[in-house]
Amino acid sequence: MPPSFIVCGTADDLLPESCALAEALERTAIPHELHVFNEMPHGFLQMSSLSDCREAQRRMFAFLRRVL
Repeated sequence: MPPSFIVCGTADDLLPESCALAEALERTAIPHELHVFNEMPHGFLQMSSLSDCREAQRRMFAFLRRVL
C-alpha cells in the first residue's frame, strides 16, 4: 500500500474512522501522516477562505513532494 495522508477536523463525524485508519496503518508499518485540525468540519479542505484549509493544503502538497 502506498504512503497515506489523512486529514480531518475535530468537528468531522468521520474523525474516529480517520484515527482508526491511521492506527491500522501504524500496525502494518505503512508510512502515513494524520493531521487533525481543531474545530474543523468535514470538507474543510474545500473552504479556501479558512487558514486551516490553506495549512492543510500546504501540508498535503509537502507530503506529496516527499513521497512522489
